[in-house]
Amino acid sequence: MDNGNESEKDSVNILSNNRGNHNTFMLFVPVLMLGTGFLIFLTCVGMLVFFLVRRADFLAFMPGVFTGILELGKWTAIIVLVGLAIKFVFGSAIKDVFAPLVEVLLRAWSELRKDRVVHANDNFMAYTGDIKVSHHEDVRQNYNIKQIEGPAPVPLIEGPKIRYARDLYETGKLFEAIRNGKIILGHGVRENGTATVWGIPRKDYFSTIAGGLPSSGKTTTAFWILVQQILIGARIILIDPHMHYQSEDGNKSLTKELKPFQSSYIFPPIDTSSPSAIMQRIKWMKHTVDERKRPGYVARLSDIVILVIDEFNSVCELEEIRKLLADDLSYIEREGRKFGLHLMLLGHRWSKDDIGKVNIRTVASTIMAHKQNDENQASILVGSKKNVQEVLNLTPGSYMFRSVNAMVDDTGAQEYRLTKVQTPMISAHDASWILQLKQDVEEWLATSEPTSRPVTDRLPTDYQPQQYPENGSRSEPPGKLLEVESDPNLNPELLSLMYRVMEVEADGVANQKELIALVWGPEYTEGRKFSEIAQPQLMQIRKAIALQLARLRSNA
Repeated sequence: MDNGNESEKDSVNILSNNRGNHNTFMLFVPVLMLGTGFLIFLTCVGMLVFFLVRRADFLAFMPGVFTGILELGKWTAIIVLVGLAIKFVFGSAIKDVFAPLVEVLLRAWSELRKDRVVHANDNFMAYTGDIKVSHHEDVRQNYNIKQIEGPAPVPLIEGPKIRYARDLYETGKLFEAIRNGKIILGHGVRENGTATVWGIPRKDYFSTIAGGLPSSGKTTTAFWILVQQILIGARIILIDPHMHYQSEDGNKSLTKELKPFQSSYIFPPIDTSSPSAIMQRIKWMKHTVDERKRPGYVARLSDIVILVIDEFNSVCELEEIRKLLADDLSYIEREGRKFGLHLMLLGHRWSKDDIGKVNIRTVASTIMAHKQNDENQASILVGSKKNVQEVLNLTPGSYMFRSVNAMVDDTGAQEYRLTKVQTPMISAHDASWILQLKQDVEEWLATSEPTSRPVTDRLPTDYQPQQYPENGSRSEPPGKLLEVESDPNLNPELLSLMYRVMEVEADGVANQKELIALVWGPEYTEGRKFSEIAQPQLMQIRKAIALQLARLRSNA
């Protein structure tokens, strides 16, 4: 505080000195005024004498004097006006703009010259450019900050790093897996803690149960697996109670995600509005299992058909078909494994009371347990208490994988234990590169062994568009309506449309435009889409059906 007192004294001295200088100046003011008046008086007297003595010379001299006075007055006025302009016009700009700008520049320059300043109470060593100050007294306020003892801060919980399916495509890992007959499950960690990409041989991947809470990532996982199956030629049957769902955030149903690959459908996707249509598809799968079990059928990976049921619990709640549904699904899951006919069931709850009191769960070859908040439901899928805790702690997009067959890492090493897997991020927005990869796969298959090529020019036969009793009673297995053979004029898309036409006509729809609206879509009932696409395709399909009927009659 002594420094402060000295500063105050200095200020007082300066003020007193200024006051003394002012008083001294005031003493000289009368003297200056008297001297100036006396000089003016002498000038006037001299002019009068000059006029009286030499009048002629005076009159000749005065015009020059007046001219000089006028010139002096002009320049005086100019100087005064310029001074006023500088003071009142440019003065504000200099004071409010240029002066602060210069001050900021000078301050910035001084900051740039500083290297560092280390403070230690009042004494410190300061480094400013090349100038070293070894001692400095700084007057400042000192604050003591006391740390209050409390609980340690909770560390941030980091979620798993987002992995993208596109990266697997761009690095060539996805195509390599397809060529090696492997399905990529996702990213994970080996038992020794090193990162890897988990997969499973396609020949060892059978019926699957994906369980978990809503928004736990089941749909994304199913989409990722189905895309890889479609790439190699698998066909899909989809039952999706939420098939029309789409949120403003971009979330979509599995049906909408698979829309770019709808040519891989055997039947158009359906919801739960028609229980009989659900049973038609399941009976078709069951009957195809029986057909493939007959002598002469050679099981091929390219003949894989996957019946996908999303929101499986909603389908199980249909009382009129619940018992029949559960029995047939259990049969397909148990008997279809060796013949390329598999199930993929996505649901929330998996107790026997939730799924029809049959062994659908226990005969599934693959379990994908996504996040649960119910210990009992988690234990149904993964068993032990330790495994249950793993499921409860999962984040969306990850799941615990268990299979009767070994999964493999990116080096080919096998792993049988329950393993955490993170599904790569993928959606319908990735359709462009998936379709490009599909072309690459088809080109590769065209040059590979004939037995490995997908059968894209024929579909499994035996479709029976039959109405099943609404009371759920067991009816006889459907017989053959048509032996749908490979028709050179019908590509896979037309064959799929033919099945749909047969189904709609079996439901009693006879009007052509109504049929087209149900099979192709309402936009195909008029205009160029009607005349150039739907109507010609319908005529081609009916010719194929007539040909098949003629063959049946001739064989009979």
